[in-house]
Amino acid sequence: MKRALQLPILLLFIFVGCQNPKDKSNSIEALLTRFLIRNALTGSAINSELPTSLSVPIPRSIRKPNSTVSSSVRETRGFQSKAVLDSNDLQSYFEAGYSGQIDLQNGGEYIAEILQESKRDLILLSSAYAKAKASPGVCIPGGTGTVSITQSMVDEMIEGLENLGLTNADAKVTLTNLQEEGLLPSIGQSIPSPALIYRQSTNPDYDVELSYSFSDSISSPVVCPSNNRFQKILKFKSDFSKIFSSSRKTLNTFGTSIEIIASITNFSGTGKKDKTVLNFRRVLGTGKGDKTVSKTKFILEQCDANADNNAGNCVTLGYRNEENFSGSKYTTRVEGRTDDNGGYIRTDYFDGESNEQYLYEEAFNANRELEYYSMDDANGDFGEIGDFSNYDKYYETTYRFEDQVVLDFVSPTQAITATDGFVIYPTGTDPNSDSIGEFQLGEGGVFDESNLGTIDPGEYYIDFYGELSDFSSGLKVWKINVDASTGNISFTLLNSASLKII
Repeated sequence: MKRALQLPILLLFIFVGCQNPKDKSNSIEALLTRFLIRNALTGSAINSELPTSLSVPIPRSIRKPNSTVSSSVRETRGFQSKAVLDSNDLQSYFEAGYSGQIDLQNGGEYIAEILQESKRDLILLSSAYAKAKASPGVCIPGGTGTVSITQSMVDEMIEGLENLGLTNADAKVTLTNLQEEGLLPSIGQSIPSPALIYRQSTNPDYDVELSYSFSDSISSPVVCPSNNRFQKILKFKSDFSKIFSSSRKTLNTFGTSIEIIASITNFSGTGKKDKTVLNFRRVLGTGKGDKTVSKTKFILEQCDANADNNAGNCVTLGYRNEENFSGSKYTTRVEGRTDDNGGYIRTDYFDGESNEQYLYEEAFNANRELEYYSMDDANGDFGEIGDFSNYDKYYETTYRFEDQVVLDFVSPTQAITATDGFVIYPTGTDPNSDSIGEFQLGEGGVFDESNLGTIDPGEYYIDFYGELSDFSSGLKVWKINVDASTGNISFTLLNSASLKII
């Protein structure tokens, strides 16, 4: 138990300062619940041929509150211990960051950093969309169109921030802050359109592809990039049944550079639960020798196929974060079910440096207050505090997603270790050339059940988030390689590895 509380501090967390030991694996990426919704807004300033939103409501119970909000996820007063670990032990574990809810909240901060501008983007894209569509393949320079910001547009941006899990009051505070930073416009401002290219997509999964960029100051137009390297990409089917969005951003804080690459794919259709797959990669460091690479995958699915019946922004979620730091790997897996009124999540955390594993379960209320917590570690220590009975409605024995397929390796001949990771790509696509993970269809690793370092058949797993039809066109498994000195990632094809549905 003491070893768990003595893990070295891993990262300087960009939004909340230094992370505590467990936060080595703290999810840099977020908890978005059902990204990229296709619901149209009445009277929207967004062109009707564009998706009306690039974000879907995050349940407020798992969104970190603004400093103006007094409730805290760390509120555990009044709990009574029931088992081996006493309440002080459990409180220490929780405060050390052994919490799936904290993982999701911290990840949500990074996601919000990317998506807080998404409504603005769609409004400003609309001002040049028709001209770009009339000249496909030709870059339309920034400033070709302008938008005079109205109250209704500002209201739409506030609604977009609420979709990221903020209350209306918090969204207004955030809007003011972003306006002061020059990231979001104010009423009466005249804002130039972005540099934009419209194309008919060559990918059969989409109809339209938009590549676009803004200047650092949104009040200034931006020229077309000479290297054709745009900041953002948006692809979508005309009926918005599938939408892909990617963004690349570099943040500088406290002398540390953080490169964030995020891509989001949303699947929706009549009679299906809307599902979103989020790929998120962060590179943290100031030089070649001190980079930390962290990758996160989210699969988020609404609880009801009928969006009108999906009360409280209810989602079932699957989350995996993998962090490589100084040659060691830290893995966090979270699954659960949450809505605006609270939720239940269970987490499996593996510390590659100390070779320790921890399992913990949590239930919390609408105010983000923890009301149940249990811890089970590899040493056999166990304890629980609180009352779980109020959260039976969130508990599920399985968290399988519609169209999600779990895969198993069959007889790979290449050397595999307990810390190896894998990705699935369509045949003919090289992940070394796919910097934003657009074509990736799955990711997984090794689960060493014996914990002896010997990999036995059946101890491989991959979460597959494509469609069953992808099997007919062929899939390939690639091993993930991380250069410990630079943090750079590469992929090696496992020619002898095949896949089967289990």
